[in-house]
Amino acid sequence: MLAEGKAGGYIRPDLSLEGFFFYYQIVRRGVYAIPNIAERMLSKPQLMPEVISVAIHGLRG
Repeated sequence: MLAEGKAGGYIRPDLSLEGFFFYYQIVRRGVYAIPNIAERMLSKPQLMPEVISVAIHGLRG
């Protein structure tokens, strides 16, 4: 997935696998730290595309 993203220009080509997994761990732990995240996403469905956009643009640099 990371290699395809780099090849397609969606992910910075200089991003290491270690850097990607570190980012993933931070995001994953952050999601679990938020109480009632499922209910929040269901009550405000517009948040998910915003969060995805932030993650994608953060990876692009």
